[in-house]
Amino acid sequence: MTSRCVPTSVPSRPPRASDPARPAGELAGERRTRALEERLDVRPRRESHFLRAEVRNPAHGTRYEVLLPAYPSREGAFCSCEDFARRGIGTCKHVESATLYFDERPEAAAQRAAPPRPTGLWEEIDRRGAEGGPPEATRRLRWAGAALVEAPDTP
Repeated sequence: MTSRCVPTSVPSRPPRASDPARPAGELAGERRTRALEERLDVRPRRESHFLRAEVRNPAHGTRYEVLLPAYPSREGAFCSCEDFARRGIGTCKHVESATLYFDERPEAAAQRAAPPRPTGLWEEIDRRGAEGGPPEATRRLRWAGAALVEAPDTP
């Protein structure tokens, strides 16, 4: 007769971001540490008026797009990596690495592309407003157009 070995306990898995035992701040700190320890190559992308960078990991052969719309704040940051999408903590080592890059090189953060300036935008808004729309509609259109195509007040 053969006996079967039945484990008495299930091996524990590492806690995820949703686990109450690991607060999101602790996981974010781990991502900052990994960004400092790993040799990640950050290449700013100048074609956007938001801060964008391509972050490469030469050891793993990966590359991810990072967007930092509210730099120097991490609010609204985005990375195309799986860790950023799965953990839901608002950061990853790529976001942290790009933030460190721009912190150390303020001139790179200031070299954003100028926002697009479509020709004839205001004339078209005025024309549509003059076609019988109320004046407040024209003001709303002007405000929305300015928010979309004009540079923010702060870099």
